Amino acid sequence: MPPLYPLPIPGRVTVGQTGTAALWNSQINPGANFLGNRPYAWLIQNTVQSIGSGYVPIAFDSGFDNAGAHSATVNNTQYFCQLPGVYHVTGQVGIYPTPSNPGSYPWAELSIGTNGSSTGGLIGPVRMYFDTNTTYRSGGIVQISTYLTMSAGDFIQLFVTSAVAAGLTTGQGYYSSRMYIQWVST
Repeated sequence: MPPLYPLPIPGRVTVGQTGTAALWNSQINPGANFLGNRPYAWLIQNTVQSIGSGYVPIAFDSGFDNAGAHSATVNNTQYFCQLPGVYHVTGQVGIYPTPSNPGSYPWAELSIGTNGSSTGGLIGPVRMYFDTNTTYRSGGIVQISTYLTMSAGDFIQLFVTSAVAAGLTTGQGYYSSRMYIQWVST
């Protein structure tokens, strides 16, 4: 895993100054290192999770994180901001309905929350309705994307809620829940 480089200080040169190895190493190289290794993560849920009523944070148990901002075993629903700035966040949840009432058309909502907020300050929600054909057990994937301004120590979570109290689970494989996080700018 490449190192997470600090945000570089903008280079300063004067008119007529010639390029030297020392100038390159002190002014240009830190910016190139940072841009090639800015904080990003893609988190995946491999373990099926039951979705009931209320806002449920999605637990991520695998993926890649070059900033060490997510743990698959401790607070596995949270991505902690290591570098302040603007982040592009995309979350998706795959849902399998197991309808107990074939005419009810259940739905699920997906939202992105910061610092544990599952009620106020959510981005979203995006709602998805399911066909309740029990023969095909059709499911679906809902996705949401946004930009968030984060401070060091803030955390991001992906929340899902449903119109039915029971009978929905997150998917696996193609239907796996995922969250992508990438630092964009200060």
